[in-house]
Amino acid sequence: MHHDAASYFLYRGGEHGFEYELALGFAQQFGVTLQVRIPPPGVALTDWLVEGKGDIAAGVIVTDGGASAGVRYSEAYLAADIQDIPYTDQPYPHPGLHTGSVSLDTSARPESARISWAVRPEQVELLAAVNQYHAWAKRSGLRKILYEKYFTSTRFLRSNESTIFSNRLSRYDPLIAQYAELAGFDWRLIAALIFEESRFDPKRRSPRDAYGLMQVREVAAREVGVKDFYTPHGNLEAGTKYLQFLLRQFSDGRTQDRLALALSGYLLGPSRVRVAQRLAHALGYDPYCWKDSVESVFPLLEDAEYYQQINASFIPGGEAVRYVNAILQRYELYTRYIPRELPAAQQARPRQPSLSVAEQTG
Repeated sequence: MHHDAASYFLYRGGEHGFEYELALGFAQQFGVTLQVRIPPPGVALTDWLVEGKGDIAAGVIVTDGGASAGVRYSEAYLAADIQDIPYTDQPYPHPGLHTGSVSLDTSARPESARISWAVRPEQVELLAAVNQYHAWAKRSGLRKILYEKYFTSTRFLRSNESTIFSNRLSRYDPLIAQYAELAGFDWRLIAALIFEESRFDPKRRSPRDAYGLMQVREVAAREVGVKDFYTPHGNLEAGTKYLQFLLRQFSDGRTQDRLALALSGYLLGPSRVRVAQRLAHALGYDPYCWKDSVESVFPLLEDAEYYQQINASFIPGGEAVRYVNAILQRYELYTRYIPRELPAAQQARPRQPSLSVAEQTG
C-alpha cells in the first residue's frame, strides 16, 4: 500500500490508515501477521505485486479504461473523483488534502474511479477470500467506521506527529534523541521502547510505581544516580542510562542479542534474565543468543516443570518475549520512515546530566 494519509502512516508512533486497518482485519481473520510494504515514489503497487513483493496490493485505483497490469481486482469498496487522478495506481484523494473526494458509493459513474485490492492472476482463492472479507466489512459496519475515522474526522490531518506531514513521532523527539544519543543508542530504538511502555505519555504511572515516558522505577533511577525521574528530562536520562547499564550486564554475544537481553532486563530485571540464560544452558541452548534460543526458553519459565529444575520460581517469560520482539519490530519500522538525524530546528539544548553512581563516588 502507499504511504499516504488515506492508506498508511505513523501517528504518535503507532500505525494508522484506512487501508492499514482494513488489511489488519483481513489478516486477523486468518490468524496471520500483516506486513506492510511501501513502494518508492513513482513505483506502482501492481508492479510490486507482479514482482512478488507482496500478496495483496491495497488501495489500487481502477478506471474503466485502466489496464489490468497482469493482476486481478477485487470488488470495489470505495469510489473516488477521477478529476484529480492523473493515472491509475497512485495514492487516491483524501478529503481535506485534495480537491477530490472519496466515497462509500461504489457505483460506476463516468467521472469516478473504483478503489479495489489486487492480487496476482493465479491467486484465485485469495481473491475469493478478499471479496468475502470486503462484503463482511460492509455488512458488519467496519468499513463505515474506518471511513468516518479517516475520511470524515480531521484528527490525523496535518498533524506534526504524523509521518505524512513531518519526520516526527512525538513532541518529545528532541529530548529522546538528546538522552538516547548521550547513552550511545539510536534514539528511534528508545522511541520504540517508549511507545511500548507509555505511548509517549509523560504522566503515565503503573501499578508498580513505574513513572513517565520510560516507565522508570525509583530503584532503577537510584541505580544510575538520577533523582528527578518524574520530569521528562530526568525520566529520559534515567531510562536511557538504565538501559545502558543493562547492556553492560550482558557483555557476551552479538550486539543484537545483547540488546534483546538488555530489553528483557528492562522489563523483568537482570536477575530474571540470568535465570532464563541458566535454563537455556541446561537445555542445550546458547544462553547468549536471543533468536530461537533464550527467546524459546523464556516462556518455559512459566511452567514449574522447568523452573524447578534450576531452583527458580515463576517468571512471565512469554510476556518478556512479546515485549522485546515488539520493541525491536517497531524500531525497524521507525528506521524506515524516520531519519536518525533530527533537523537543527528540532534538536534540544543539552541539559547538564546527573552524575552516575560511579562518578559520584569518584
